[in-house]
Amino acid sequence: MTSADFARLTAGRAALPATIAERCRDAARFARDRSTAAYAGASGADRADAPKHDILADVWCLLAAGAHPTPVIEWATSRWSWYRDANHARVEAAAKIKRGPMSGHSAISHEWVADSIAADVERVVTTVAGWLG
Repeated sequence: MTSADFARLTAGRAALPATIAERCRDAARFARDRSTAAYAGASGADRADAPKHDILADVWCLLAAGAHPTPVIEWATSRWSWYRDANHARVEAAAKIKRGPMSGHSAISHEWVADSIAADVERVVTTVAGWLG
């Protein structure tokens, strides 16, 4: 996330109570750790999903800073859409398997990512709303 995105999304918002903001920052650290582990993993599918954890960490940080959930959801969805489109184009352009039951499929089809991250972002927003009561 750029500093301009952060400033735009958190402008004029009151920060969350300290205990809830700290819980959000802890969740962001956990999401970053998951992303780091996924990037380092041997599985192509894990590496392909690593940016999802980066985006979710940014969502946690934005909510901790008091950003309103609606623009945060829109920002995360657009960021994921950009990544998803680039990923799908790369998978489609990869070499195809020539023989066997998977013939005609992309050789890196295991790196295909989900079409939407909205459910994951909604879960984060719902969690924080639950903490606020």
